[in-house]
Amino acid sequence: MSSLKNIEDLTDLGPGVFLPPAEILQRPGGGKIMLSKGVNLFLCNVGLENEMIVYEPDDSSDTLTSPIQPSPTYTTTKHYEIDSDYIWHTGKVQLLGKTSSGVTIFQHSFEVDAFTGGISGSMDNMLENQQLVFDSNGQISYGLYNSGPGYGDLAYTSHHQCYAYSGDLTRPDWMKTTVRDNPDLGNMPFSVFVLPGAHDSGMNTDTNIAKMANNIAGNPVVIAALLAIFNVLGAVVATIAAFSVASLRRVFVDLAVTQKDHFASMLNMGTRYFDFRPGHNAVVKGIQLAPGDGLYHQHLLIPGAAFTDFLSNVVDWLKEHDGEIVVVNLNFAGFYDKSAMAPSADDLQAAIDEALEDSGIVAGSIADSGTSYNDLIAAGKRLLFFNQGTGFAEAAKSDSYSDSAYGTLTSDSIVSALKAMPQTPPSGKKYTVLQLQATATNALSNTDWVTYAGKLIASGSNACSPLLMTKAHMDNATYAWAAEAVGAFDSAYPVVLLNDFVDPALSRIAQAATLERTTHVA
Repeated sequence: MSSLKNIEDLTDLGPGVFLPPAEILQRPGGGKIMLSKGVNLFLCNVGLENEMIVYEPDDSSDTLTSPIQPSPTYTTTKHYEIDSDYIWHTGKVQLLGKTSSGVTIFQHSFEVDAFTGGISGSMDNMLENQQLVFDSNGQISYGLYNSGPGYGDLAYTSHHQCYAYSGDLTRPDWMKTTVRDNPDLGNMPFSVFVLPGAHDSGMNTDTNIAKMANNIAGNPVVIAALLAIFNVLGAVVATIAAFSVASLRRVFVDLAVTQKDHFASMLNMGTRYFDFRPGHNAVVKGIQLAPGDGLYHQHLLIPGAAFTDFLSNVVDWLKEHDGEIVVVNLNFAGFYDKSAMAPSADDLQAAIDEALEDSGIVAGSIADSGTSYNDLIAAGKRLLFFNQGTGFAEAAKSDSYSDSAYGTLTSDSIVSALKAMPQTPPSGKKYTVLQLQATATNALSNTDWVTYAGKLIASGSNACSPLLMTKAHMDNATYAWAAEAVGAFDSAYPVVLLNDFVDPALSRIAQAATLERTTHVA
């Protein structure tokens, strides 16, 4: 049984539960004055006994007085209200990561203006200053969601959300070190391993989003077509159509980006399963939305990382980590126009062959999950493909996802879906995928989207993603469930723990569940 647990501290912040909006005061004649601004903090110190993460609030705020240190292997949640005192007032939250000898390996801060609800500091861009910190002392994965003014005008939390999860130095090689410390595991089928997975893994860059925004901004034909395509999101497109390329780019980033870190960083955190959706750039009304003739990860019709870049990054990393095995799931889920965007099996296979050439790494499939870890390593078979709909390396999956359960802002329906998953996949299914993230974008109304789009543009922030907003709240519930339940799943079938914005805590849960599953091998 994993030792990862939850602590609902101070304000009884329950798993996946959003607190009410910050207190507000109605002005005479209309308008609102904020009396305080809420900040939710999530700490997870897993597997790094000698390190602590400390929040040190600024002394000028009498509502933020006590630094906190999370207990090892626990998730600590805190909620603070930064009081405006009816005047201009800010509270500073500083994050420090230190070793037991006092060496600082991580330091970031942000200031909250309690009067306006705004944020400033060194964490307000999720693709530029919220990346994994990793050195010889350990690693810290962190994120900050900027809720903007957050006067409770939308159907989701109006608090800023900040999380920081630490990991130990074994995360990049956790498979190898686990087998070293538990030799029997090496002779068991690879299916025993629980795989930490990156959902929509190629949506971790805005390079092609920027090209798309520049290409379609101000084009009335494309904008009108997008209105029809997006339906409930059409209100967003209509709102941003008259704004700058930068505004268009910001909204698409906040709607489509699901990972903040580079592929090597995800691997270093312990991620071993990558959901990648390679496709040609979409064409709408005869206009290609983004330039480029190659294959890119596609989120509906928003392009992410190039498929060739993804493959080369993974292969290069595997060459440096000789005891690790990575699984890639290629699929075309959610494509705007699958018939036009989906590549052929030959095109995909050619890209894979080119990436593996002279690498010493051999590709495999779901059939290899019955082979032992030791034999796979000896054969160099360290890049396995569990695909759907590609025409090769097919692997039907038992998946917890449904639109109804996951289009939510709270965790109850997701945890219910997870609890309902069979421990042995139904007949014909080859492995199990347990999705731990919410699809918050499916939970907002048309009216909410209009307000949300305006808020994104007005804030000037690149940290307003609804997916980032719900990340730590969902983790607080879904990680707790996974830590308790996944070890009992049938060890004859691989299990994937899939999440947005992957982190080292996810791989620690997978590692503990893997060891528990060794006791069930026939």
